[in-house]
Amino acid sequence: MEGRSPAQVYALVFGVVLVAAGVLGFFYESSFSTGDDVYPENVDKVLDILDVNGWHNVVHIATGALGLAVAGSYANARLYALGLGAVYIALDERVVTGREAALVEEAGDADHHEHQAENERV
Repeated sequence: MEGRSPAQVYALVFGVVLVAAGVLGFFYESSFSTGDDVYPENVDKVLDILDVNGWHNVVHIATGALGLAVAGSYANARLYALGLGAVYIALDERVVTGREAALVEEAGDADHHEHQAENERV
């Protein structure tokens, strides 16, 4: 990875991790349920830790694919790292203040804090 900026390495590494997490998640839970079916007691857990469903897996794959797509460009990788960090910080703020977003409810606390830890490294 010689010659890559930290943002490009971030986009590449987290792109691979998020795509892999999304694909792995489909082996545990692939339903695209809505309503009461998205609550943690109604979904499977990846490695018995992270609550997932089909929508959550798609979000992981999409954000990971975006990271892989922009990893070749310094400016785009930097924008990706900052944007992804901003989104996860905003979602974390909603959880901390009790104003939970629908995606955070679906994701579950453990997975959400995993994302927060990812973005603290940016």
